[in-house]
Amino acid sequence: MKLVRMVLCVMVIVAVSFLFIGSERIWSAYFFPLMIGLIVLVFVFNAAVRKSLRFKSYFTGRLNFLTSKYRGEIKSEIPANLLLEKLKEVLPAAGFKVVDVNERNRELLAVSGFSLRSWGENIYITLVPEGKHTMVRFVSATVLQVCSWGKNEENIRLLFEKLDDSLII
Repeated sequence: MKLVRMVLCVMVIVAVSFLFIGSERIWSAYFFPLMIGLIVLVFVFNAAVRKSLRFKSYFTGRLNFLTSKYRGEIKSEIPANLLLEKLKEVLPAAGFKVVDVNERNRELLAVSGFSLRSWGENIYITLVPEGKHTMVRFVSATVLQVCSWGKNEENIRLLFEKLDDSLII
C-alpha cells in the first residue's frame, strides 16, 4: 500500500504543480507530454501490481473510478478448505489463471487475459466459513476500464457454471 500511496502522491504533486506554472507558453508546451506521461505511469503501475492480493483494496475500492467492479456472494455447503482447492482446479477450466493464493485467509486472485472487450479482469474470491456453510464473496474488477460491457458479470457466471459442472458426478 505504501507504493500505491507514493505513486498517487507523485501524480497529484505533478498535476497540482503543473496547474500553477505561470507562463501560458510553458503550459501549452508541456500539457500533452505530461498527460501522456501520467497515463503511461498509471498503466505501468496497474500492470505491475495487478497480480498481487496485496493490492486488492486498490482495484476493488470505491475510490478507484478507473475500474468497473461487480460484487456478489453465494452460500455453499462445501467446507471452505475443500472449496478453495476446488476453485484452484476449476478456475483454469473457466479460462482464468490463478496468480495468487492466501491459504490462511482463504483468498484467491485469478486474472483473465486481454480480449477485444476488455484489458483483462481480476477476480478476487474470499471464502468465509459460517458454521456448516461457506460464504463465497467475489469481486470481478476490470483493469483500467471504466465500463466492463458485461464482462465482469459473465466472468462470475462462467466461474460458477464450471464449479457446478465439476461437482456433478
